[in-house]
Amino acid sequence: MPISNETKETIINWLNQKCGVIRCFCCGHQKAWNLEGAAMTINLDLDSFRIHYADGIPQITICCPNCGYIMNFNPLVMGIKPTNIDEHNIS
Repeated sequence: MPISNETKETIINWLNQKCGVIRCFCCGHQKAWNLEGAAMTINLDLDSFRIHYADGIPQITICCPNCGYIMNFNPLVMGIKPTNIDEHNIS
């Protein structure tokens, strides 16, 4: 899902404040990362092995431009919340 410029700025400021320079766990790259977008994980019920598409955890994904390693952050912790909750609910 695309991210607005205002939200990108919020994410970048939060990452700089909380994480500083992020070093890739895989290759050691520590220059600028690519802000890939917003996504939602899906929940898997380990008892029945059913996937619950409506239940999940929102995430902001950044990607190492050198090796492709992905890091995910919770946007709610970053202070990013939906502007219109009804618009984002899945019934």
